[in-house]
Amino acid sequence: MTGLKAKAKNKKLLDESYLEPQNHKVRITTFLDGDILEELKKRAGKQGTKYQTLLNRLLRESLWPSEKEELTHRLEKLERVVFKKNAV
Repeated sequence: MTGLKAKAKNKKLLDESYLEPQNHKVRITTFLDGDILEELKKRAGKQGTKYQTLLNRLLRESLWPSEKEELTHRLEKLERVVFKKNAV
């Protein structure tokens, strides 16, 4: 039995969504550049949250951008190409 399933069984959870990857945290060890960590802590402090929470949100937004963000990115890319051609 995997660790998560054993944990869920031990807690007698009725909700199977606990086993979904986005619903539990996994401890990792990683290295960040000092300036990045400082900036994360600064921004997290301004938002009243912890830097790990902010890092998780930023990674999630970067890996799975919303449809609106994706369309905005595509539009900006298209505008750069179109305006570059018109400038020539």
